[in-house]
Amino acid sequence: MMTKVKKKSGFASLLVIGGHGSPTSIQLGNGYFEGAKLDTGDEDILEKIKFAMTSSFMKPQIIMESCSTGNKQTTDNMAKTTSDYNDRIQVFAPDQPTSIINLEFDYVQRGPRKLPIIKRVIYADENIETQYQKVS
Repeated sequence: MMTKVKKKSGFASLLVIGGHGSPTSIQLGNGYFEGAKLDTGDEDILEKIKFAMTSSFMKPQIIMESCSTGNKQTTDNMAKTTSDYNDRIQVFAPDQPTSIINLEFDYVQRGPRKLPIIKRVIYADENIETQYQKVS
């Protein structure tokens, strides 16, 4: 579970969180055990995600494969709450029930290597809004 996030060999630049979603929570797994839900009030977990994704060379990105976690009618939805913990984190989350059908990438040059970063998450319905980032 996410309570076990530790620094071992660097930082994460991409995190994918999947589960049944609502505007303010993500149900992880089958829901039959304690702590199987991540919600906007889980400040300790969100702080650990922020720590694990603090990267000096890549912009951290989170994909929420969880319906409605970016619902803009809920002012403190999962996507906004997560992106507010770190102004560098870019969160992709659907604003309604859907599924991901594709990812579009850009590449950034880092020394001799080109590293992929997510440019766009493509959902089954093209009209879905997906990107969230803290506005400073």
